[in-house]
Amino acid sequence: MSGVHDMGGEPAGPLELEEHTPGEFDQRVDAMLRLLAHPARGYFTVDAMRRSIESLPPSDYHGLAYYERWLRAVAALAVERGLVDARALEARVAAMAKADPVPGPRDRSATGRRDAADDEVGSCATGVAATGRPAR
Repeated sequence: MSGVHDMGGEPAGPLELEEHTPGEFDQRVDAMLRLLAHPARGYFTVDAMRRSIESLPPSDYHGLAYYERWLRAVAALAVERGLVDARALEARVAAMAKADPVPGPRDRSATGRRDAADDEVGSCATGVAATGRPAR
């Protein structure tokens, strides 16, 4: 059975060949993964990360940006491995959503305040918090 990530032979549209400069959000998510998957710590492996990303529901896999998928996978693995309690993660994400925003992966409005797109990104982690696995 093929997973959502297995696109072999299916039309996928044109490839984006332009260089991508990682934004602050991208760099933070990458740093979290590097710290948690570092061989000296061994909280989880890159293989576990891949499994977590590939287990996302199709709507999330195709609807989330690259590092949003990474964030969802890191959150799921942190809950799965007992590094953080799902309810505690959900409460923290909710508290952060009410506080002043931090840079997210999407463009800001002219005011620089949190907008609906940022709340959607925050749901990357909250989708995990309720069930301990990526939202389905």
